[in-house]
Amino acid sequence: MSERLSYMRKSNFLVISIHDPAHLNSLMMEDFLQIAMWLNETNDDPGLALTVIQSTGDFFSAGGKFESVLDNEARIASEGGSAPLAKLYQYISAIAPPNLYFTQAFQAHKRPIVCCLNGPAFGFAASVVMLCDVLFTRDNSHGYIMFPFTRLGFVAEGGTSVTLYEKLGVNATNEALFFSERVSFQQLQDSGCIAREYRDCSTTEEFNRRVLGDLSTIIEPLSHRSMKLSKQLIASDIRQKMAAAQSHETLSTLPFWVDGEPGRRFATLAKQRSRKDARL
Repeated sequence: MSERLSYMRKSNFLVISIHDPAHLNSLMMEDFLQIAMWLNETNDDPGLALTVIQSTGDFFSAGGKFESVLDNEARIASEGGSAPLAKLYQYISAIAPPNLYFTQAFQAHKRPIVCCLNGPAFGFAASVVMLCDVLFTRDNSHGYIMFPFTRLGFVAEGGTSVTLYEKLGVNATNEALFFSERVSFQQLQDSGCIAREYRDCSTTEEFNRRVLGDLSTIIEPLSHRSMKLSKQLIASDIRQKMAAAQSHETLSTLPFWVDGEPGRRFATLAKQRSRKDARL
């Protein structure tokens, strides 16, 4: 199990936590797949009513680790060489199944998924936020989510071509995805994405604790079976759109990776960060 993740049963909740605040809770693809595996493994547990995803520190997650991306690029280069077909085969194996498995796990999850958004979320981690059913935030004054796919040299992933459109509207989605612009917590609030704000929480620990306490009170009189069926009914139309989007996103992003553009951009960003760290 990843040292950056943990999960526990708390009453009738499945609580998944990201806890590597020293590195802004950045994750490897294996971490995202671990989350998906927990969603799948507990899907039919009759004792669970809600799934809650929370984080620690000031960032929800800075997205994928640069080192993980660069290590994967090096592995593909060593195994596939420069032959176009071999490279394509390697990238299909490395990108398509993990992305599809992860996104499908959220779509197939029977319980409502609540995201406790304590701070900024980048890239694939921001996609996680938009895949959740209910969003609670700690503070909307400085927080944001960001989908820097065009900055990194590829296209939308994690179903964001659908989830952003459905939750933010077409204009805000275009700006966020075309120009890799931040989506502020205030924008999320104005578009109706945020269910509750906890502006008076001084720490993320207090925020997480308060959310779990409030959720316990909220669902206590409710039928858990009704909650699950309500999710199924609400999400039925979006599931069809997501199924198509997952295929389109994956097929659209593959040529960028085969060409090497994302790898070059990640390498540049890693060098910039190393120089910055050296100056500190």
